[in-house]
Amino acid sequence: MSADMNGIGSHHTLIFDVVKTNEGNGFHRNTRIFMPPESGFYVFPRTIRVMTYYSVELLVNRDVVGSTYHIENYSFDQGGATVVVFCNTGDDIYLRTGANYNVGPITSEERGRSSFAGWKI
Repeated sequence: MSADMNGIGSHHTLIFDVVKTNEGNGFHRNTRIFMPPESGFYVFPRTIRVMTYYSVELLVNRDVVGSTYHIENYSFDQGGATVVVFCNTGDDIYLRTGANYNVGPITSEERGRSSFAGWKI
């Protein structure tokens, strides 16, 4: 993520606009959604940096397969999680904010980046 996302509210897809590698072209730049090029087990690590607090969910299609809650009071916190899940070719995999507890920015700058990755095992 190249810049902060401010005041984004509930169930908002997080935008990861910097792509370092995209072997197999599973990450679609226009939708910012990962679609596995083939079925199998995938690893999805993420790091989220916040200034206040946010709930973040990993979805496969519309099913939540992982969630975290990041909190910091008037400073910065960076936390991560990793999910391993079976995906089918063409599933939609993405991060979004949860239904509740979303205040302040999700940050991404030179002192810490919010990031998302995925690969087949």
